[in-house]
Amino acid sequence: MKQIFKNLSIVALILTSAISFAQEEEVTIESNDTKKNAVAVNFGLPGYGVSYARKFNEALSLRGRLSFFSFDVDRKNLDLNGRDVDLVGEFKYNTFDLLLDYYPFKTNSSLKLVAGISYLYDAKFDAVVTPSDDVKFGQIVLNNPGSIPAGADWSGVTPYVGLGFGRAIPKNKFGFGFDLGAHITGKPDSYFEPNGIFTPTEKTEFISWMDKFSVIPSFMFHVNYKF
Repeated sequence: MKQIFKNLSIVALILTSAISFAQEEEVTIESNDTKKNAVAVNFGLPGYGVSYARKFNEALSLRGRLSFFSFDVDRKNLDLNGRDVDLVGEFKYNTFDLLLDYYPFKTNSSLKLVAGISYLYDAKFDAVVTPSDDVKFGQIVLNNPGSIPAGADWSGVTPYVGLGFGRAIPKNKFGFGFDLGAHITGKPDSYFEPNGIFTPTEKTEFISWMDKFSVIPSFMFHVNYKF
């Protein structure tokens, strides 16, 4: 949690610096076009969604982006601390991003730096884990030992950083581009209850798996319409 607050502070500093710089920068207006709004359709990883953008000037735009993603998981014979297990579940990653696009170069450049804050309102992995083979308790062999629930939860507020190409408010009526970035989530809240079927060591191994997903990458294309 302390790491997330630290990351949020860094993002807030970036946003404040970019806004201050853009306000002080002399902007050359290239045309009489005063349209400063756009909507967009987004698709890629993770998922798909829609966004709304507002241009402050040629160097700075603000976007609100809503994204949805769901993926079914069905894996057989995964190695969990030396034991083969079957894992069936669903990964959901639904987010709302508030992003600041900063264009550091010429006004005709579409290269941008992106920073913002995201609310992961439904970002979870819920699954059931079952031993692939029989479970032995001394001389007793269980052919169908049962399953246990397991998973992880990334839901909450997290920083987003990235870079991209393509203006949030296109020069023409329509435009396109992409963002490459990441949500810096930190370690998720994971759960795995041995319940006599698995050992505490196997629980530790599973949670270590989940802890590796402390940064969730994002690669999203967008098609924009200016109005």
